[in-house]
Amino acid sequence: MILVRLWILSWMALLATFHEACPQEPFLPGKPHPEYSNRQLMNSGSDIPKQSNLLPFCPIPADQGILPASATFALCQALSIQRTMQLGQGGPDGVVFSASYLFDSLKGGKDCDTGISISKAIQFMQENGVCTTDAYPNSRYACKPIEEKQAISAGSLHRIAGVYRLFGANNTSGQEKADAVRHCLGGPDNPRPVVAILNFNLGFHSWSALSGNWRLVPLDTMEKNLLEALVVVGYDDDSRCFTLMGSFGASWGEGGFAKIGYEDFGAAVKYALVLDSGTFFF
Repeated sequence: MILVRLWILSWMALLATFHEACPQEPFLPGKPHPEYSNRQLMNSGSDIPKQSNLLPFCPIPADQGILPASATFALCQALSIQRTMQLGQGGPDGVVFSASYLFDSLKGGKDCDTGISISKAIQFMQENGVCTTDAYPNSRYACKPIEEKQAISAGSLHRIAGVYRLFGANNTSGQEKADAVRHCLGGPDNPRPVVAILNFNLGFHSWSALSGNWRLVPLDTMEKNLLEALVVVGYDDDSRCFTLMGSFGASWGEGGFAKIGYEDFGAAVKYALVLDSGTFFF
């Protein structure tokens, strides 16, 4: 019994490393999206299909391990999906951008147990760019300075043009948030994955597909709030669920993905954005 309790305590301590994966921020960078943030469009509900699924373009979900790096993983996985869609490739054969390169560039081997500001990560992606995992593989454990011999040539770095935010934290209802994300994913001309920052409780990291859809625990019963960045890659109006892509490896959830109902999503999501991926040169 003592060993079991010690194991539980050590596991809880490990999960605590995720708590600051996305630090609280007073604002989200980027301009309001001119199309998806329009409330009249969000409430129309008739100009998008009942389902949208970007899973065929998704890479195998990466594993951030013990690092509080969900912001960098979500941004790079969303960018990978957009590039793979542009190339018309299947997800496993598509381009995969390196979240570890972004995390290590920002951290420089210091203060590795605290999360990355998504604003700083976006700014770095705009000003400096990110490389693919071919040049700098993702790692579950690495948090190190990028040595000179590991420096990536500027020609292999992709800079994003910017981001569009779909909504802020407090000025949009849960239903409007869900509708904005649906319209972004279901747009017939240019569907895009959505990077969403959500409030979760500790059980989220051990969630299993056998448990059904992930359910939001009321905030007053949470042991501690977590802010995690994930990628929304699909929705289904019949089941009223979104599909989330995590960064906890393929053994988490259902192959690295999770389902969450529209209502729980609307209550849990803080803010969301889509990338303006810019022009790719490779």
